[in-house]
Amino acid sequence: MRRLSHFCLTTILLFPVVETQAQSGWCEQSSGTTQNLYGVSFADANYGVVVGDSGTILRTTDGGTSWLSQQSWTTSALRGVYLINAEVGTIVGDSGTILRTTDMGITWKSQLSGTTVGLLDVSFTSVNTGTVVGEEGTILRTTDGGLSWFDQPSGTADCLRGVSFIDTDTGWAVGGFALILHTVDGGATWTVQAGANWFLYDVCFTDAKTGTVVGGYPGASALFRTSDGGMTWTEQSCTSNTLKGVSFTDENNGTVVGGASEIFRTTDGGATWKRQYWRPWPYLYLFGVCFTDSCTGVAVGFLGQVIRTTSGGVTFVEGGRVDGTPTDFLLSQNYPNPFNPNTTIEFALPQAGYVTLKVYNVLGEQVATLIGRDHAAGTFKAAWDASGLPSGVYFYRLTAGEYVQTKKALLMR
Repeated sequence: MRRLSHFCLTTILLFPVVETQAQSGWCEQSSGTTQNLYGVSFADANYGVVVGDSGTILRTTDGGTSWLSQQSWTTSALRGVYLINAEVGTIVGDSGTILRTTDMGITWKSQLSGTTVGLLDVSFTSVNTGTVVGEEGTILRTTDGGLSWFDQPSGTADCLRGVSFIDTDTGWAVGGFALILHTVDGGATWTVQAGANWFLYDVCFTDAKTGTVVGGYPGASALFRTSDGGMTWTEQSCTSNTLKGVSFTDENNGTVVGGASEIFRTTDGGATWKRQYWRPWPYLYLFGVCFTDSCTGVAVGFLGQVIRTTSGGVTFVEGGRVDGTPTDFLLSQNYPNPFNPNTTIEFALPQAGYVTLKVYNVLGEQVATLIGRDHAAGTFKAAWDASGLPSGVYFYRLTAGEYVQTKKALLMR
């Protein structure tokens, strides 16, 4: 079916959901940057911060529907971020950079780290108490919200890339080759734990016993799990690509991300992992992931990638239907986004009825009608060919009875 207008020739194709790399419970968001993004932290489902190359700080207060660039006052790569609550957060990066906000990320103030080495990750357990790790075995600790930072003896010169604390005293740091450090006295002393024989990049513990570390190198992944506080580690498997980030919200529900922009999910403590998202070409990495509950999470990576889920990454099909019918209306973020010139819009209809899916420019002018008819219930995709339209922001709106939802798409040539 084609619609010819004075704006463009638009091709529309409707088809059932099938398993492809684009079909998942994750939706790409427009970050507004092509800088590589390394760290992400959310205080709740709506407020979050991502950081990356060239001092990039992006902030959202609407779950990533829109991202605002924040002034960092540095050109150093920013590697890690941790929001302890909706007001207070800390960012770390290259050249000993530490930044702090107390106003929801509107302003960021530099703190004296006392080092010039690269700082790679940060974990806070309260507004005042936090730990930073980085190159050359660096571990820094604050108990006054970053007004002062002091060195802790790590016992290694290897690069430490990830840190996770569950309370003021108990934490883990990982890095180097098979290097896992553990403290039970707030970092006054660190002991080496063994069992994960790969290069390690990130760590996440949900309690004093249960934790996961990830890593690997090109062509091989590392994924290890402990249920005894790191005394022993059990290897798990989900991919042959290096894993860069891990986030668990409880002992069972967790997500790992890495090469080929892969996202894997477990709901049984890692006994099984399912790939939910990947992009085989171009070959891109996802570096960080953060979940605020078992359903709501964001992953970030190369070239400004920001990918979000509000369903734990579960697709409509995986989530289950009653007689094959979705239980709720839903309009998903178009994929890919930004796009040129083709993109796909997925939507779900729990009941049959008259449906319209229309596209508008920033002036509110309608530029395409993808759907305008009686429509069956189910889950579908509409493919939009925007050939002939200029680069810019467009809005697509789904109307089905009293349900109306609008989302933003970015055409970038």
